[in-house]
Amino acid sequence: MPDSFHRLFMQSYVTHALKVEGLRGIETVPARLESTTLVFAYGVDLFFTQLAPSRTYDSLTEDFSYALLLITIVALVVAIFVTWILSERKELQEKWR
Repeated sequence: MPDSFHRLFMQSYVTHALKVEGLRGIETVPARLESTTLVFAYGVDLFFTQLAPSRTYDSLTEDFSYALLLITIVALVVAIFVTWILSERKELQEKWR
């Protein structure tokens, strides 16, 4: 096989290019994060890793703006309330016609 194919194929392994010698078993456990799995392989060697689909997309970064999230939620609630009031007024005006 060409070397470039071998490098590409090795990326599909959980251990990448590392070998777990004398592999006797693999244990998997779901993590508390959604779509994340903990994998432990054992034999002569031990290997442990955390797997996620492409990245842990359900985690918030340290610089996540909670204030902006709160402002957005409040703005949406206000917009819903104002839209509801305008809708009620329009219905009332249509009934008077």
